[in-house]
Amino acid sequence: MRGLTTAMLVIAIAASMVTPIGAVSHPETQPSSAASIPASVAPSSIKSLSSISFPSPINTSQPLSEYPAVSRALMLSGGSTYSALADINGDGLTDLIVAVSESKMISVFYRQPDGNFLTYPSANITLDSTPIGVAGIDSFGDGHEQIMVLERRTDDLHSERMLILNYTSPSTPFTEYENISVYQTASSFVIGNLNGDAYPDVAFVCPGLDPSVDAGIVEIRLGPSYTTSKLFNAGRGADGIAIGNFSSDGLQDLAVSNYYDHSVLVFFQPFSLGNAPAYNLTTPGAPLSIVSGDLNSDGLDDIAAVTENPGQLDFFFQSLGTLQSTPDPTYSRTIQGLAPTSIYCGDMNDDGKVDLAMLS
Repeated sequence: MRGLTTAMLVIAIAASMVTPIGAVSHPETQPSSAASIPASVAPSSIKSLSSISFPSPINTSQPLSEYPAVSRALMLSGGSTYSALADINGDGLTDLIVAVSESKMISVFYRQPDGNFLTYPSANITLDSTPIGVAGIDSFGDGHEQIMVLERRTDDLHSERMLILNYTSPSTPFTEYENISVYQTASSFVIGNLNGDAYPDVAFVCPGLDPSVDAGIVEIRLGPSYTTSKLFNAGRGADGIAIGNFSSDGLQDLAVSNYYDHSVLVFFQPFSLGNAPAYNLTTPGAPLSIVSGDLNSDGLDDIAAVTENPGQLDFFFQSLGTLQSTPDPTYSRTIQGLAPTSIYCGDMNDDGKVDLAMLS
């Protein structure tokens, strides 16, 4: 999860009834040509949104009992900005990993047997520079998850770095498995099988030093050592990246959003230097964030994007390996009264359908 210190988390639940997306008030702050989808696989629509509003400033003396994972991350001083859930200590329970940007630190909360987290970190890991992304990763595909961190470069003479940290024991500090320089300006990443072997790979999107002019770069680091890489071009302002099977061939593909080109480029496996996009999806606004998942419950991966100027939630549905090239006219919509910065998807109400969450 990204941006835990923002003011509001808005959740759209997949349902059978459409309700417009509108403004949700903050309780403690004063105002300061698309392809058709067959009827048999018509997408589940969006019903009224719920939201989690956070007080400003955050009261760190009290947890939010309804959302313990979020509240633990918010209580950390030093700028909690990214988090992930993964079973780091191998006890069968998912733990909370939080990147604390200003403090240049990773805090780990081990989930307790009762399912809750302690109010203080179980372990803190000091970094050399600012963490801008964190995730759990099973480098060897053996069920033992590690912590992966993307560190921001210290200056423009250096590059971002990819760290993988191993858990050893409760009394022993985490150890470095890898500390690798990745392509300069790497800002986001996804993890998946991008090479056809048994090991997870990592794809980074890199907008360049002048995103309005530079063509972005996608760098894929191949597991389990991550020392071998593949590069290919994206668009101007490349920043968002998503992974999914967009060609219905059983292989994981990549989608990259390009802010200044108002586009989402979709790349199929196999990936190689000079790899041309299979699709160039057009967004009316500048895309800020994208996700992929089965958004219409037909068993195929689709793409959703949030944009600004205009502010929209755009859907690109897949039909048997073919993606819509422009936003679906029925379910894409203007976002009124909100300024979302990123979007996430997952089954948030345990009904077996993919839901959406937007940070604003």
